[in-house]
Amino acid sequence: MKQLQACCAILPESSIYSGYLQYWIRGLYWELRERASGGAQPNWNSTTIKNIEIVIPPISLQESLVDKLDEKFKMMKSIEYNIDKIKKKQKFF
Repeated sequence: MKQLQACCAILPESSIYSGYLQYWIRGLYWELRERASGGAQPNWNSTTIKNIEIVIPPISLQESLVDKLDEKFKMMKSIEYNIDKIKKKQKFF
C-alpha cells in the first residue's frame, strides 16, 4: 500500500528574514499542535498555515532578534554540554 505524506512549505517574502520566520513558527509550536488534525500523526492543514499571523518588524530588527536568539540558544547548548560533563564525572566517584 502506498502511503501519502503531508507536505507544505512556508516561503518567506523579501520583507521576512527566514531565521526570524523560523523562530516565530517555533514559538507557535504548541498552539499549532493543538490545532493539528488526524490520527496517529496529526498534521496542520493549509488553512491553519495560511492563517498564521506574523508580526513583521523591519528586517534589521528581525536580524538583530535572530542574532540574539541564536546566541542564547548557543549558550544553552554549552550549559547543557557542561552539565552532561559534570554528570559523567560524578559517576566515576
